[in-house]
Amino acid sequence: MESIDAAANDKDERQKQRPGKSLFRLPAFPFSLSALSFSPQALSLLRKRLSPQPSTQASSTSRHSSRLSTLNFPLLLLLLLSFGCSGEVEHIADPIPAKDSLLFMHSTGINTFISDSGVMRYHMVVEEWDIYNGTGGELPTWKFMKGILMERFDEKFHVDLFVQSDTAYLHKQQLWELRGRVVVRNVNGDVFRTNELFWDLNSHEMWNHQYMHITTPDRELEGTNFYSNEQMTKYSVLNSVGTFPVEEQEPTRQELSTSTP
Repeated sequence: MESIDAAANDKDERQKQRPGKSLFRLPAFPFSLSALSFSPQALSLLRKRLSPQPSTQASSTSRHSSRLSTLNFPLLLLLLLSFGCSGEVEHIADPIPAKDSLLFMHSTGINTFISDSGVMRYHMVVEEWDIYNGTGGELPTWKFMKGILMERFDEKFHVDLFVQSDTAYLHKQQLWELRGRVVVRNVNGDVFRTNELFWDLNSHEMWNHQYMHITTPDRELEGTNFYSNEQMTKYSVLNSVGTFPVEEQEPTRQELSTSTP
């Protein structure tokens, strides 16, 4: 009897130690799959992979399938992530309008000479120099936001014009716009002071619509709507007032005799 009981106990122990049916379990990850966004194809593939296996399979086949599922899960996750990212929308900025411009060059501490048709014509000293290129194939615009000091030379390399202003713009390489405290001195020593001055390099003309004060060796003149040639030697001013020297003459003897009663 003891041998029969011992055999029965050994049989029970073997049955307890015999592996049962294995269940497919997902390894633990620090994030939730529900927070991810997948495409319909990826979700369909995920449902097929996670569907339960038939219970009629043998224990050895179940263990083998569980190992394969556990080993292939990282590859499956990478595949799902690739499908989920394929639907992302690419954000493209709006095109820059043609009227806008882009900064092409920024320079500081400039002291340079500029030639015109192969002849040295200008000496320019600026603190900051910005060049903006147009997006529509337009000529660049020069900006001098911290002031400009410029000298122009004649054919004999003599200074025939001196220009200084707080702010300056050169539009499309043909029109100077001077703003702020603008001071111009011509070859005759006449000094022009204003808050605005335009200089057309094509028509060789200068003008403004602001107050203009002109100082010459023998008189002072001020007014508005100034217009001049490029050399600032022939000019006109509207609404002008000024002071002019008048020489006092002593009366002659004939004038004194006729005025005496």
